[in-house]
Amino acid sequence: MPFTTEITNVKSEINAGLAASQYTAKDLVYVSKAIEALAAAEMAAGTFDNVTIASHLYVGPGSSTFAAGLTYPMAVFQTEQPDYTQIAFRNTSNAANASTDLILYTNDGTDESGWIDMGITSTNFADPDFTITGKGDGYIFVSGSGNDGNDRGNLVLATDSTGTQNKIIFAAGGLASDNTQMVITPDANVHIEINTPSTSPSTGALTVVGGVGIQGDVNIQGDITFGGTGTTLTTTTLSVSDAQVTVGSGNTTDALDLGIVGNYGVGGTAKYTGIVRDATDGIYKFFKDTTVAPASGIVNFAGAGLEYATIKVGGAEIGSVSNTEIGYLDGVTSAIQTQLDSKAVYPSQTSQSGNFLTTDGTNASWAAVYPSQTGNSGKYLTTNGSVTSWATVDALPSQTNNSGKYLTTNGTSASWATITTDPLPDVFLMMGA
Repeated sequence: MPFTTEITNVKSEINAGLAASQYTAKDLVYVSKAIEALAAAEMAAGTFDNVTIASHLYVGPGSSTFAAGLTYPMAVFQTEQPDYTQIAFRNTSNAANASTDLILYTNDGTDESGWIDMGITSTNFADPDFTITGKGDGYIFVSGSGNDGNDRGNLVLATDSTGTQNKIIFAAGGLASDNTQMVITPDANVHIEINTPSTSPSTGALTVVGGVGIQGDVNIQGDITFGGTGTTLTTTTLSVSDAQVTVGSGNTTDALDLGIVGNYGVGGTAKYTGIVRDATDGIYKFFKDTTVAPASGIVNFAGAGLEYATIKVGGAEIGSVSNTEIGYLDGVTSAIQTQLDSKAVYPSQTSQSGNFLTTDGTNASWAAVYPSQTGNSGKYLTTNGSVTSWATVDALPSQTNNSGKYLTTNGTSASWATITTDPLPDVFLMMGA
């Protein structure tokens, strides 16, 4: 009889004996002997074709005692060895689809879904349905059951609070403690310890393709380099410890309006104000109220609503004009030149050569020193108390035959009169030496 057939018969006898409704001492002895025979046969051959265990499997000394404190154990293994022990399982095939897997199923799990799979691929693995894994890769897969539409299908890695640290530790490149690269410390942090410098968006200890959202404070010890076409910083308070803020860094042309722009709203309309250097003329400009947002580094100074803003400062120096000199403008209410012209010390001097400055008590004017002298030869200058004029000097009466006479007038005309002598003088003048 073949050995395998003998084992099968022994198993049948044991099953038949255990199935009896009543046991005699002889039955128990028979079953015991059958089990001994089966054990001896297995020890000799070392192989079972099929084994069905209807209830529990306890392997190792004290395993059943240990199982008594567990919740519904199906198989319990226990041993005591001076080194690691293992439940070993190996697939010796190196085929392209070969792997060694431990798979646990949900209550409605099938080969298609509803399972968690921990395994390792073969040395020639190239399964087109699992391209996420390569040759000799270890993995943990989860497939939620899609039968009732309730499975979430999550893979949960978690630690309890019963340990002294309860961390989740990730290491790569070795099994020593100095190969730890990421540690999750409960309620503390996720720490990445990889000394890889970042020189571009695709280098560094942590690289992310896609957006990053952070709902807390950020402290960065190293330098920050922003790329892309735009960087938006939304904050209530911005504090910069550097003494200067550089805009337009790396700009090799003069085509951008450099400065600071603010955004505000009036009646629901977005408006913009700012201080910029206009690249078209090099002039620094303060503007407000434009509804046209600056774009690509350019301010549209002809944009809708744009006005130039008022500037208020405590002092200023413009060219060689000092702040004190600028202060002299305080109180000026109209054009300065117009005011200066109206307050000139002299009236216009045009065509006033030789004239003198005079006033009527209110306004200054130019006046001639003499009336026009043209055609006034031989005349004398006189005045009526208001206006000067030339007057003719009365001519002497003819002097012919008037020798010894004196000139006299009757108030209208001058004439010569004879000097007469008193025949009876009352006074004599005597003169002597």
